[in-house]
Amino acid sequence: SAFVTHDLKNVYAQLNMITKNAEHHQDNPEFVKDVFDDLNGMEKRMKKMLEHLTDKKRDHRKRETEIFSVLPIIKSILNNPASKKLNIPPNLVLPREDNVLVYGDAQRFENVLLHLVENAQQACAKKDFPEVTLICKCSQKNVIISVADNGVGMDENFIKERLFKPFDTTKGNSGMGLGVYDAKTFAEDHNGSLTVDSEVNKGTLISLTIPRSGI
Repeated sequence: SAFVTHDLKNVYAQLNMITKNAEHHQDNPEFVKDVFDDLNGMEKRMKKMLEHLTDKKRDHRKRETEIFSVLPIIKSILNNPASKKLNIPPNLVLPREDNVLVYGDAQRFENVLLHLVENAQQACAKKDFPEVTLICKCSQKNVIISVADNGVGMDENFIKERLFKPFDTTKGNSGMGLGVYDAKTFAEDHNGSLTVDSEVNKGTLISLTIPRSGI
């Protein structure tokens, strides 16, 4: 139920962004097109969520898996309404390769990445010059996706004792404490790993490493 609530918050953020901008941009054809694209994405997300909730025969511990390219998903984060709320667009650093394939749950990967970007944006929101960078690098066997920010950072004790603890949040009622926990379990479920490098008042670098498909 907590993860369903987390996904519902993303859908709500998209609807909220649409209604806020509709008054000023409803006569703009490009805005209308974007709205329909967003609604299509929300419909697919809600449909999948309802399928998981209503199919009593499904083993809900098993996720739908496929071979997918990470680069289109990384690029789509820039246009996601949830990542636009604080007006801190992430910088992109991408590999020269055109097609970086992994095997896993593409929808969950997108959710994990979006949550990490949102966390980074919130961490540096009060900086004079906030900066978030989304980086994708490839080794022979793995793809490494990192999210860096120049925000408040975390000390070693917080990382060890609280960061990966579900429902433990520093955001009050606005957070659920599931974003980094979900990223860690996603990495482990896909035979990968999650590392965190952070320093108080200097920023944080979170790196997700997962195996490349076919290697």
